[in-house]
Order: sequence, then C-alpha cells, then structure tokens
Amino acid sequence: FQPELRINVLIAEGPIVPGDAQRFLAAVPKADRDVEGHIVLVLNSLGGSVTSAFEFVEAMDKVGVYTIVPDNALCASACASIIYPSGIRRNIVGTGRLGFHSCYTKVGNKIEESAFCNEKIAEHAVSRGLAHASVNLFVEDFGARDMAWVDREVACRMLIGMCRPTLRDPKPLPDAHVRPSFDCLKARTLVEKLICANPKLARMDARMAIAY
Repeated sequence: FQPELRINVLIAEGPIVPGDAQRFLAAVPKADRDVEGHIVLVLNSLGGSVTSAFEFVEAMDKVGVYTIVPDNALCASACASIIYPSGIRRNIVGTGRLGFHSCYTKVGNKIEESAFCNEKIAEHAVSRGLAHASVNLFVEDFGARDMAWVDREVACRMLIGMCRPTLRDPKPLPDAHVRPSFDCLKARTLVEKLICANPKLARMDARMAIAY
C-alpha cells in the first residue's frame, strides 16, 4: 500500500525514445509531490534507447523523483538498469518485476554486446547507491535476446540498494557483493557458512535462486 499515491503522479509507459526527457519535464507541473517531496514516476516499459534513458535521468535529477514499478507492470532493460535505480527513492509494488540483460549495440541487423555500455551502466548504478553487482549480475548469463526477470522479493532482498522506499530507511552499506538467497545470520551448516564467507559463492547462490 502506497499512501502517497493519493496524489497526481506521472506514468511512463512504452519504449524509451528520443524526446522522452523533454516530455517528462513538460508533464512535471501536472504532478504533485509525495510526503518526502518527490515527484512519483510510475514505470511500465520494456526499455529502449540507452542514450535517451540517460537523458531522461538528467531530467529526473532536476526535479527529484520517486520511481515505482507498480503491480502487474514490467520495467526492463534500460528502464530497469538506468531509469528505475536513478530515483532518489525507488520501489517495486506487488507483482511488478524488473528485467535485466547485457547492453548491446545494433548496426543494421547485427547485434553485439557492449562491455563499455555494461560498465557505464554499472558505474551509474554505483553512483546512485547500488552495489556494482546489483545491475551487473546478469550480464554474463543473459544476452541481448534474453532477459532475467526478478520480482520484488529478489530485487529488494538480494540486490543491494535496488529498493529504497523511503529516505527514512538507512542507506545501504557500500558493498560490492550480492547477498546469497538466505539469511547469513541464520547460517548453520558448513556449506551455508562457506557461501556467506565467499563473495563468488554468494553470487552463484543468488543466481541459482533467481534461475530456480
């Protein structure tokens, strides 16, 4: 339940295309601010232009935005890795899901994965308080034509910094590692303790849980 949604919000649906940043700024005066002073931006997009997404973020930074993926909505590709995590506050509601894959360039009919683009997106995420691995976790296993779909439970519990529903919450600790799929404070077996002590094993466990 989001009580602050009893206000006028902005809804961003469809592909991310050139001109979206200007359209967003033109619509801002029609929206109200939530209890912490932010414009609420509701996302439902399967992605689009990476360049346009970064331009959109520049516009978001001018006004202060709370990004939300609502119930039954999808936010994927540039929406999930660039726009959604750029909200000062950010959250996923109900059955909303984020979709991640490797960044790619397209020349004619040829599609090539872009390591430079992936790293630029990961660096941007870190600047927004996320762990590097939170958006880069899926790059190796999910290419341009694939998608790793994660729900609220995975995104908010395992991907460090991905959810920040209120500024009253403590900021996530700087951490380059993904938590495993279980609570390390309750680890009892030798295997569980080994996974918690080894960042690579923790990442593998998280990937397995997402795949499962």
